[in-house]
Amino acid sequence: MSGTQSNNFYRPDIDGLRALAVSLVVYYHAFPDTLKSGFIGVDIFFVISGYLIGSIILRHLSVHKFSFLEFYVRRIVRIFPALLLVLFSVLVAGKFLLFTSEYRMLGKHIAGGAGFVANLVYYFESGYWDLNSSLKLLLHLWSLGVEEQFYIVIPLILAFAWKRKYNLLSIIVVLFILSFCCNLYFYYQKERELIFYMPFTRFWEIFAGVLLAYHSVFSIKFFQIAGQKADRFLCALFNKKSEEHNRICLQNILAILGFSLLIISILICKHRNFPGHRAIWPVLSAVLIISAGQTAWLNKKILSHKILVGIGLISYPLYLWHWPLLSYCKILQGNFLEPNFWLLVRIVCIALAMILAILTYCYVERPVRFGKGNKNRISCILSVLMFAMFITGMYIYYNGHVFYSSNSQSFKVETMTIGKDRDKSILAYAPEAKKLAIARFHNVHSDKTVAVIGDSHAQSAFPGIAERCAQLNMNSVLLKYRFESARDNAEREIVLDILKSKKDIKHVFIFLRGVVYLTGKDHDSGNTNSFIKDFNLLLQDTINTLQGFGKKVHIVSENPVYPVLPLFYLSRQISFKKFISPAHEEYLNQFTVKENVYEHQKNYLSMLQGLEGAEIINGLDVFCPHDACLPYDENQMLLFYDDDHLSVYGSQYLVKNLLEPYLVKIADENDK
Repeated sequence: MSGTQSNNFYRPDIDGLRALAVSLVVYYHAFPDTLKSGFIGVDIFFVISGYLIGSIILRHLSVHKFSFLEFYVRRIVRIFPALLLVLFSVLVAGKFLLFTSEYRMLGKHIAGGAGFVANLVYYFESGYWDLNSSLKLLLHLWSLGVEEQFYIVIPLILAFAWKRKYNLLSIIVVLFILSFCCNLYFYYQKERELIFYMPFTRFWEIFAGVLLAYHSVFSIKFFQIAGQKADRFLCALFNKKSEEHNRICLQNILAILGFSLLIISILICKHRNFPGHRAIWPVLSAVLIISAGQTAWLNKKILSHKILVGIGLISYPLYLWHWPLLSYCKILQGNFLEPNFWLLVRIVCIALAMILAILTYCYVERPVRFGKGNKNRISCILSVLMFAMFITGMYIYYNGHVFYSSNSQSFKVETMTIGKDRDKSILAYAPEAKKLAIARFHNVHSDKTVAVIGDSHAQSAFPGIAERCAQLNMNSVLLKYRFESARDNAEREIVLDILKSKKDIKHVFIFLRGVVYLTGKDHDSGNTNSFIKDFNLLLQDTINTLQGFGKKVHIVSENPVYPVLPLFYLSRQISFKKFISPAHEEYLNQFTVKENVYEHQKNYLSMLQGLEGAEIINGLDVFCPHDACLPYDENQMLLFYDDDHLSVYGSQYLVKNLLEPYLVKIADENDK
C-alpha cells in the first residue's frame, strides 16, 4: 500500500497493479452490495509492498550498502506527510461533526493510527464487518499498521541473517510458512477477527512479495532453470522464438494466469471466510502478475497505461482519504437518504477523495519525498509531529474535555465482544463450555451463581447483570442457548449438562429474540429463515428441564427493536437528516410509538403468558416510560449499540430499572 519503488528499478506496471488494488478497495467500500470481494485489494497491496521493500533491502545488502537510518528515513518521508494531513483533517472535522463521546473515541483511533497499531486497537474492539464498522473513521488504517509492523521486523531479520551469513532464502521461506500456518490454524479455530487483524497471520502475504524480490535480486537457481525450460516449451507450442534473456512466452502466460486468478478471487472470496485459505488466490495472482515483468503484453499495454499508472501514483493518499469521507457521510445519516440521492453522495465522496489524493500527492507527498531539503532533518520533524498527533489522540480519549466537539450531546455505547474476550475462568468452572461460541463466567468466589442463557440478546444483557451480581457477592455465568439449528441443539445439550451439574446455580434468566423466532421476521430483518416451528413447545420443554434440575426460571421479554441504528434518533447540528423525506422520517418514527411496539410484540407476550413454570418479566415499560420507546434515556445515553442489542450502558439501565429487585431477592436467599 505504501511501498516505495527505487528509481533504479521503477516498474510502471506495478503502479498499474496498485491502481487495480486501490480501485477494488474503494469501490467495495463505496458500493459493498455490488462488489462483495473488493477487500482483496489490500492483499494485493501487501504483496506489492513486500516485493518493493524486499527488493530495496536485498539489493542494498548485496552491495553492502544497507543502512537502517536511510531505510527508516525513507519510510518516514514516504508515509508520514499524507497520513499526518489526513489524521489532522479528520480530527478537525470531528470537532464540528461528532458527538462528544464519538470524538473521544476518535481520539483513541487517532492515537492508534499515529502509533501504527490501528490493527491491534480494532482487534480488541468489535469486528471489521460488525454493524458499526462503517462508523469508525480510521478503520482502514489497520492495514497500514500491519505493514509498518512488518517494516520494523523485516530489516532487522534480513540484516542480521546477512551479517551472520545465514541462508536468507531459508529464513524467508520458514517465516512465510509459519505465518501462513498461523493463518490457517486460527481460521479453523474460527478466530475470524484475529486472522484479519493480527500481524503474524498476515505477514505471509507480505513475505510472498519478499520471496519474489529475493528471486529478482539473487535468481533462485531452480526457478531460473525451470523458467528457461518452460519458456522454450511454450515458445515451441506457440511457434515463437525463445530468447534467453527475454522469456516473453512464459511472461505472457504468467500475466494471463495472474489476471485470471484475480478474476477468480473476486468471484470466490467472501468476507466471512477470509483470509484463511482463500487469501492464497489474490496473493498468488499478484505474485504471478509481478513476476511476469513489465514486458508481458498485459502488463505493458494495460497495467502500464498512463491512466492506471497515474491512479497508482496517488493510490496511497487515495486510500487514506476515501474511507473517512464515506464514513463521515454515513455518520451524518446519508444512508437514510433516498437511494439515488445516497448513491450520488457516495459518488461525490469518491470524486472528492480523488481530488484530495491528487492535491496531497502533488503538494505534500512529492515535495517532501523528492525536494532538496535534508531528509534526516525532515524525518525528525515528521516524527515529532506524528508523536504529537499520538499524544493528542490519547489525551482526547482519556481526558479530552478541552478538545471535545462542539456537539454538546453525548452518549455511551459499548459492546461485549465474543470469543477473544471470553473469560477463561469459565473453563475452570465448566470445561464443557470450551465448545460453546459464547460462554463467560464472572467469578467473585461466591457459593451462589446466577445463570444467563439465550442468544445474542442474552449476551448484550449480561454485562449489567454480571456487574450487579458481583456487587451482591454472587457469581454470574453466560451460556449460549439457541433453537435455530441442529448445531444449536448440540450446544443446548452442553448448556443443560452444565446447568444440571452446577448446584450453585439456583436461578436461570432467559433472554431470546422471541418475536423473530415466532414470526420469522422483525423490523430490522425480513429473514424468514429465523422462523422456528413449535418455538413455544421448545421453550416450554426447556423450562420443564430446568425445573427438573431444581432451577427457578425467569424469562425476560423482548426489548424494542428499531429498523435503523439508534444514532438516527439523536439530533445532530449538521447532518443529511434535513434532506430525508418527511414520509420516510415519519415511517421510521412510527417504530418508537409505545402503542405500536406493544402491538408488534403482542403475540409473543401472549405466548410467554401461556408458558408454565417460569416467571415472565415484561421489560417493555422500562424502555417505554412514556408514550415513546426511544433508544436513549433522558440523558441522551444510548441504550442500544445497534438496532436491537443493548449497549453495556443499556444492560446496566435494564438491571437498575427492572431486574434489581429480582437479583436482590436472590442474594438474600443466599444469606438464609
